[in-house]
Amino acid sequence: MGSHSCSGWSRTPDLSDPPASASQCWDYRREPPRPAYSSTYYVPLLRFCCLVFVAAKMFGASMFSSMSYLVHFVFYSYFIGFSLLSSNIGSGHFIGLAAVGASSGIAIGTFEWNAVFLLCFLGWIFVPVYIKAEVVMVSDYLRKRFGTHRIQIIFSVLYLFLYIFNRIALEVCSYALFMRMLWGMDIYLIILVLLTVSGLYTITGGLVAVVYTGVLHVFIMLLGSVLLMCYGK
Repeated sequence: MGSHSCSGWSRTPDLSDPPASASQCWDYRREPPRPAYSSTYYVPLLRFCCLVFVAAKMFGASMFSSMSYLVHFVFYSYFIGFSLLSSNIGSGHFIGLAAVGASSGIAIGTFEWNAVFLLCFLGWIFVPVYIKAEVVMVSDYLRKRFGTHRIQIIFSVLYLFLYIFNRIALEVCSYALFMRMLWGMDIYLIILVLLTVSGLYTITGGLVAVVYTGVLHVFIMLLGSVLLMCYGK
């Protein structure tokens, strides 16, 4: 008789193994018992309301041009910083990194801490180059550097493909699993609603809506992080 393991992906379970109790293993396919009241229930609802509010306020706003983007970056650096932070931090960090940190320790945090020094290093080197070349994206810089639109299109399509099937897929899946555990909703319905709302406020509001929504997301994520830290104790 082999020893029973709670990790379903570690090996094929032996039929002779005794069944593990619910307190020993957690199965994401089963809906866990939900407490009668928890303030974390309302954090996703608050985020959804903020998305709807921003989409309604920013309807019809036009996209920033390159010059207006740089001007607003100078005068509204805090808004840009909050937006970049919320664009980088998402449900994958709360579920993935938090879970790994709880199981293996704080070492996983160095993955994000080391990125601070690398981003500052890259910023000091590449920002002056971008300003001198009057570009705001890597694809624009490649077009000016090599003098052809082909490499710009190839780079844009490749990056879009990787972002959709890597970053966006991870974030959507993590958010859908969290909402399924929290409210017991259908996972495909959650994904459909999330992508529809995000697409509507991004297309109709443009970069303005993305920036303001990112600022709101920062405060919501900070609130959720504090609640997660308190309940995690």
